[in-house]
Amino acid sequence: MLVKELESRIQEALREKYGTNPDHVITKRTEEEKEAIESSGSLAEFVSFINIINWVKENGSPYWVAGSVGSSFILYLLGITRGNPLPPHLYCPKCHKTYFGVLSGDGFDRFCITKQEIEKCDCGNELIGDGHNIPWQTLWRYGDRKMSFAVRIPVKLKERLNNEINDLCASESQVTMRAGIADNVEHFGNKEIDYMMNDIPEKINEHCPSETEIRDSVDHWRDILKIDYAEELEVPAPLNFEDLIYDYGLIHSTGPWNEKTKRLCEDFGYRSAAIPAFRDDVFEYYMRHHKDKETAWKIMESVRKGRGVPAGEHSPGEKNRPDQWVEYVFENMVRYLFPKAHAVEYVLYRMLLLEDSSVN
Repeated sequence: MLVKELESRIQEALREKYGTNPDHVITKRTEEEKEAIESSGSLAEFVSFINIINWVKENGSPYWVAGSVGSSFILYLLGITRGNPLPPHLYCPKCHKTYFGVLSGDGFDRFCITKQEIEKCDCGNELIGDGHNIPWQTLWRYGDRKMSFAVRIPVKLKERLNNEINDLCASESQVTMRAGIADNVEHFGNKEIDYMMNDIPEKINEHCPSETEIRDSVDHWRDILKIDYAEELEVPAPLNFEDLIYDYGLIHSTGPWNEKTKRLCEDFGYRSAAIPAFRDDVFEYYMRHHKDKETAWKIMESVRKGRGVPAGEHSPGEKNRPDQWVEYVFENMVRYLFPKAHAVEYVLYRMLLLEDSSVN
C-alpha cells in the first residue's frame, strides 16, 4: 500500500475532480497505477519528484515535465502534470458525473461517436471535454526497471534547489547529485532537472488551458510548426488539438513520417492523427488486437527502439484488414518513437505561454 499521506492526497484529489463515486474506468486506472508504482520500487523517488515540483510551484516558478512522466494519472490528479491521460471523456464540474465512450480521438476536440453530440450533463450543467488517452505503462512499465522523472524549470532556481534538495527527497530515496552542469542539466539520482535559460512568465502555473484557449491556440501552432520545422518535415497543418499533438510526434519520432505516409495525408485525406507517431500508439494498437497488457507493452518497447515487432507477436486476425498497414509501419519504418505524454505536456505548456503573453 502507498504511504498513508500520499494515499490520502490521491483520494482527496479523486473526490475533488470526480466526486465520491468515480466511474470504474477512473478507479481501475488509479488502482492499476498504484500497484505499478509499488512494483517498480520507485515509490520514494516518486514522492521526491512530487515534493520537488510542489516546491517549484510554491516558489511561483513555471515548469513542465518531460519524457513519459505525463502518463501518470496520479500525477495529474495531484496537480503535477497538466494533461489528463485518461481516455477521452466528458465530465461535469458541478455533479462530477463522467461520460466515457461518447468521444473518440482527443477529449479537447469533442469528436462525438454517439448519435448526437452531448452538450449538457443530466443535471443541466455544461460538460467539459478532456482526456488524451495515454496508457500508464509507458511510464511505469513492467518488472523492476527504474523510471526517470524529468522536469524543466528556470535556471534562476538552480542554486536554491541545490540547497533544498535533501529536504525535498523522501528519506528512503537514495538520491545523490551527479554532474551535468555544463549543459544546464542537474541529475539527482534518477531525477533530471533541466534549467531553462530564457525568462518565462510566472502566471502559467495558475490554470490549465480552457477549451476556447485550445481552439484559439491551434492557429498559432500552425505557424510555429511551419516556421520551426519547415526544413525538417512538412507535416500537415493541424486542424485540432489531436492533429497538433500528432504533428509534434511525427516531427520528433524517426521513421513513421515519410513519403508513403505523407501521401496518405496529401492524396487520400488522412489526418495527422491517423499516422502512428508515438510509442503509445503501438501499445493501443495491440490492445485493440487482443494482446494482454504486458505483451502489448513488450511489443511497444521493441517497436519504439526500431527493432520491429518480435517474432510470433504480430496481430492476429484476417489478412487485408483495414488497419494492417499500421503494423507495416511498426515493422518496416519506425526507428524511434516519441512519448505522447511529452508532446501533450510541452504543447499545453507552450499554449499557456501564448495565453499569458496575449494578456500582457
